[in-house]
Amino acid sequence: MERVVFLLLLVSGLCFLSSCLVQHQYLFIPESKTWFDAQRYCREKCIDLATIHDMEEMRMALKVVEGRYDDGVWIGIYKGDDLIWYSSLDHGERGINYWNLEGGDSAACLGYSGGELLNQGCNKKKYSVCFDGSKHGREQYVLNDVTMAWTNAQNYCRTRHTDLVSVRNETEEDMLREVAAGYQVWVGYFRDKWTWSDQTYSSFRYWSSVTRGTQNDRKCGALLRSKAGKWGKAACKEAHPFICTCPITRIIKIRVTPQKSQLDLNDPAVQDEILKQIRLKQSLMKEGDAVQIRWRKRPDGKVFIKEAN
Repeated sequence: MERVVFLLLLVSGLCFLSSCLVQHQYLFIPESKTWFDAQRYCREKCIDLATIHDMEEMRMALKVVEGRYDDGVWIGIYKGDDLIWYSSLDHGERGINYWNLEGGDSAACLGYSGGELLNQGCNKKKYSVCFDGSKHGREQYVLNDVTMAWTNAQNYCRTRHTDLVSVRNETEEDMLREVAAGYQVWVGYFRDKWTWSDQTYSSFRYWSSVTRGTQNDRKCGALLRSKAGKWGKAACKEAHPFICTCPITRIIKIRVTPQKSQLDLNDPAVQDEILKQIRLKQSLMKEGDAVQIRWRKRPDGKVFIKEAN
């Protein structure tokens, strides 16, 4: 039986071998700087301004700055030039490739009905389908039968479950279709120009309704104390303290022998299950909630490689 070897290199930005899990920490810098000066500082001293991937990391960031700021705190999100499709439930680009989403000339949120995605204004109120990662199979898909705008539906799903649903294969779409029961429902796809300083593909958003400065100036994102850490869109020339992403180094080499020879370890669903089991066992996370782990891909897009004979 073939064995597969992979390397868990827990240093963000230095992952170049067969596959990696990334571990990092957030570092709060109390000195006020413009967004671009903060970016320069983080790149020189650590890795970059903080990227946030999910609510767990958002809670980590809030814990780091708790009681230590009066107004705003810069993070690594900023408004770029290109509209990009994202899935709210962050499967990376796998979350949008199933539908072959591309193009478009305006921001958008997507609904779903009868096997089709519906490009509609994000403020329209409708039912939504949540995904719950703590459950299994069909029970992971939950219909929210209260009509809400897309952002409110996203907040609802994140508070009570995991996130708005996204689809990676026909089996998941079949379950979505069953749960939607013929209704038009919000799902977790959206398009915007916001991106991250380190160029990480992260779809996570935690916006409040607060904006500062003129429309053309509001191109950088900050945690706002007045909104309990939700994000505001602000002028990049404002001076605020900031959060850097800094590495914690740990290298662990593991060999994996699949019990079933036909099992594809580069199948996204298999990778997600492996990661889930690692998190449940906590075997690699002695620092508890301060640790985040995730796969990093090789340049060819794969995570695992076969061991040479």
